[in-house]
Amino acid sequence: MKMLIKEIVNYLDEKYPHDTAEEYDQGKIGLVIGDPNLNLTSVLFSLDLNSDVILDAINKECNLIITHHPVMFNPISKILFDTELGISLRMLFEKNISVYSMHTNLDKAIEGVSYAISKKVGISDIISDRENSYMSYGKIESISLKSLANKVKTDLELTGVKIAGNPNTVINKVGIIGGSGGQIEEVDYAINNKIDCLITSEIKLHVAQYAVSNGLCLIEINHGAEKWIFEIIQTDLINRFKAKFKAFISEINTDPLIFI
Repeated sequence: MKMLIKEIVNYLDEKYPHDTAEEYDQGKIGLVIGDPNLNLTSVLFSLDLNSDVILDAINKECNLIITHHPVMFNPISKILFDTELGISLRMLFEKNISVYSMHTNLDKAIEGVSYAISKKVGISDIISDRENSYMSYGKIESISLKSLANKVKTDLELTGVKIAGNPNTVINKVGIIGGSGGQIEEVDYAINNKIDCLITSEIKLHVAQYAVSNGLCLIEINHGAEKWIFEIIQTDLINRFKAKFKAFISEINTDPLIFI
């Protein structure tokens, strides 16, 4: 049973519309490299694109890579084959591999990145208010901040996390923002919605101080935790297209930051 790459493209374009993405993403998402009229072999999901991920796609006989982060976010003035970008593009062109990216349009989806992480760490009664925030939030059985941090570390398969707040604070309501959600406005949103703990990445010192002074605990995780959205999309695509192709989640870790 053959199908074209554009069948996947059209489905994802409709489910995660480009016009919901932030202005800075416009023109950088969707099918950004390749030929939509080629027969699809298999699909590989990856948070980012690099030569290791492309080699993974080649080894798995995938001719479509779906990424979360845009491949060419900034203008390109040179393509040199001794650079990571040049090596990657050359591999894609030589192997006829297409690339499709979803960024803030995927973040803003009701069952998007923050929702996926919420499900992964056991949050229930999840609310995703995409009119006002990238955050998903919901309930968790009463747990201390320290125990929740350890649970998050285990559930998201992280090497470590950072916390702000009293480790013995009891947490009942959790907010999650995949990616960089450590802004004052997101902290205020969490406080206004009576959230006990916000889980996100890239939290600055002054934001952490502000959160704790206002009774909000924080757990900082790796930006790379966004990858868990691919479990949802993988299942969705296989069900939607009746397993006409294989879909793999790359095990290549593109987030160089780890806790030691």
